[in-house]
Amino acid sequence: MAPNQPVDVEFGQDIVNGNGYEETDLMLRKYEDEDDSSVSSINTIALRKHNWNRSAIVTTAVVVFGLLAAGLFAGFGISAANRAQDRRFALVARELSAEFQLAWNDYETASLWLYQACENQPINRSDFRDIYAYLTVNLAVRSITWCPRVLPAGREQLESQAREFFNESTFFNESITYNGIIGYEPDPTTEIGASVQYRSEHDFYYPAHFTEPLDVNLIDFDLYSVPSMRDEIDRALRTHQTTATRPFWAPEIPTTGPSDKLLMLINPGIPLPSRPNAEPSDLAILSFRVKELVRRATAVLPEAMRAIFYFSTDEDPEPTFAIAADLKPRNGENNKTRVSFLDESGGPDADSALTQEFTVQTSTIQWTIIVQATDETFKPNVVPSIVGSIFIVVASCFMALWIFTDMKRTRAMNDMKQKNDAEKAAMVLASAQEAAEMEQELNDYIAHEVRNPLSAAMSALTFVKSAMIGGKTLKVKDVEEDVGIIDSSLRFMNDLLRSMLDFHRAKSGKIKIVKEPMDVSRDLLQAVAAMLYASDSDIKIVTDCPEGLIIETDPLRMKQIVLNLGRSSTKVVTKGYIKLSAKVENGFVKVIVEDSGPGIPIAMRKHLFSKFQESLEDLNQGTGIGLCLCKNMIDLLDGDIYLDETFNSGVDGLPGARFVVDTKTAPMTREDIEAYINTREEISSSLRFMLEKELSLAEERAQDKVLPETYSVLFVDDDLILRKLFTRSVKKIAKTWTVKDAPSGETAIEMVEKQDFDLIFIDQYMASVEKQLLGTETTRALRAKGVSSRICGLSANDVEIGFFKAGADFFMLKPLPCQADELRQELLRMIYSERNLALEDTLYDLQNGQAVAC
Repeated sequence: MAPNQPVDVEFGQDIVNGNGYEETDLMLRKYEDEDDSSVSSINTIALRKHNWNRSAIVTTAVVVFGLLAAGLFAGFGISAANRAQDRRFALVARELSAEFQLAWNDYETASLWLYQACENQPINRSDFRDIYAYLTVNLAVRSITWCPRVLPAGREQLESQAREFFNESTFFNESITYNGIIGYEPDPTTEIGASVQYRSEHDFYYPAHFTEPLDVNLIDFDLYSVPSMRDEIDRALRTHQTTATRPFWAPEIPTTGPSDKLLMLINPGIPLPSRPNAEPSDLAILSFRVKELVRRATAVLPEAMRAIFYFSTDEDPEPTFAIAADLKPRNGENNKTRVSFLDESGGPDADSALTQEFTVQTSTIQWTIIVQATDETFKPNVVPSIVGSIFIVVASCFMALWIFTDMKRTRAMNDMKQKNDAEKAAMVLASAQEAAEMEQELNDYIAHEVRNPLSAAMSALTFVKSAMIGGKTLKVKDVEEDVGIIDSSLRFMNDLLRSMLDFHRAKSGKIKIVKEPMDVSRDLLQAVAAMLYASDSDIKIVTDCPEGLIIETDPLRMKQIVLNLGRSSTKVVTKGYIKLSAKVENGFVKVIVEDSGPGIPIAMRKHLFSKFQESLEDLNQGTGIGLCLCKNMIDLLDGDIYLDETFNSGVDGLPGARFVVDTKTAPMTREDIEAYINTREEISSSLRFMLEKELSLAEERAQDKVLPETYSVLFVDDDLILRKLFTRSVKKIAKTWTVKDAPSGETAIEMVEKQDFDLIFIDQYMASVEKQLLGTETTRALRAKGVSSRICGLSANDVEIGFFKAGADFFMLKPLPCQADELRQELLRMIYSERNLALEDTLYDLQNGQAVAC
């Protein structure tokens, strides 16, 4: 920058050649070689001119901005004031509707109190008058009536007692002639076709036995003889709830203004815990004016308004005008609202700016309340808006304030952005930490649960090994005990891994739910009981289920749940019983598994169904994941499972445990079962033929399940030990079979090309320094070459669907069964069960509700 070049003192920019002031630039260039004082004078003039122009522009902009801001502020302020008054009016109107509900509840409570006072103990007319006095202290009650249910057998006694009382009592100032139970009887001579007479023989009566204030015409008047009252009485007795009559005109009420109507509450009492099945009989009736109900609801209001009340019922849903009132607050001793009642002409004002409508449900009447503001109330306060507008105009003269506000707003936005970024980063970090904690929790759980049985197995193996190497005489009992420890430990770890796999399936939704009718007794309880039964055990397996109890559920998953619970019981029960039962409760079927075991400690009940629940010290107590698996299974079936903490087995020292599986499914009726069968009629005749043929063939094969004399088996696995153990296990039960093995899928393919095998076992993952074919890839390659051997996929992971898609016939989870009987059953299943892929695909589509073209 030149030493004498003018500079914008605010922004530090060159004025000359920077903002396009050509005239000033030419002037400076013309006098560039003249006296320095002249140049400085010209620069100063140019700078002042620029600053003046800039100030004028900024000042004008600030003034215009201030005027616009003031106008906007005034507009928004007045609009906000109007909205505030609208909200305030809505709040006051809502409070009025709430007070109306509370006032109605007061009358309902009074009717219930009247019922309780008359029902619990015998009362006389003096006591009844005292009850009326108590009720009318703070509640405007027109009358109260007690109507006992009188049967024909008790009518004579009631009339005799009442007649004796009225003839001898000095309780009343005037003599009263008692006519017995009276009511409306058919009378064709009258205009309405009925007249008040001595009541004829009926099944029962509801006479107004006690009434206050006393009305001689209503003494023992059968209210059930009045058609309108009969309907309301029947409704109250049927629903066991308070019933209200429609507002009606009562001729004996002195009219003190417009719309003076009467309401009656009929209270049959409430179901009591001591008598839960008792049917309602007697009735307490309380009547009051609609005006008094409105007065009570509007006793204290902060502002004047108008309220219009309409009523409707289920029989007549069209709202009917009940009463209207102008409500004005007044300051005095009690600050109660001054209420001016109006007739129907005082209905809603169409020109009212503020109107709110509410619906209040009371007993059998639905009230519609329309609340409107009067002209002199709920006016918006615009003074703050005007004062604020003036303040904005004054404040807008200060440019610094505007700059400060702008900077502050920018800084606030930047701070908010930084805060949001920090919160996002914290959430990502927290999510990562949570995932790490869950992984650590899983690792710790596996390490803890596997370490104990592994240590036990290693210790037992060490004892046996040391005895054999040391040349010691082996005691059969000790060896059996050590082998039992090794067997139970390894089975525990196997169950743990299988349970975790099932748990993963349930959590990830890979388990397919196929619901169909199931006989709870035969298909579930008896089947599970047969699996749990052990001939060498003293434990009783008991089943209890109503005959013919059928529900629609997934039989496989339900059986898995009950079997899991039952097997858990067999591990802890040493004496007593295991009971499998079912019952219908509240319309739903509940399956119950209970035992006489040691019970579940209270400290473990809180997290009983939690994931990775710690197992007990004894290996027989299970893996600690079974109950969580049951919980996930029943969740897939839309049911629930819980521990009945009140259960006691009845066996000394063994409190036992009871698990309740709430299916939340109603029993199927005959009509439900027929409807289910009809939905399956969509299966075509050709498909039915395929199914019947397959079933008949399976039955013929099942008649003689014997392993063939000659059979060739190929076992494909990268683990040499597993290959040798498998060969040994098969040779133990089928000595004449040919069993060969292959370490990889590639080797298996070469061997199959040279020799035919009847059955091939293929592991999924086979490790090697080079990439090897997976089990599914090997299966697909064999099928592509036309190999028709039976193929069984093997894995410790959930890859069953992958093997089936690749062309395998069967799938087994590792480890393979080592017991001779178990291995024989698996081999028989694979040899004598034929898998028709097209048929299974068709059945799968049917189970999932897809259309089948045959």
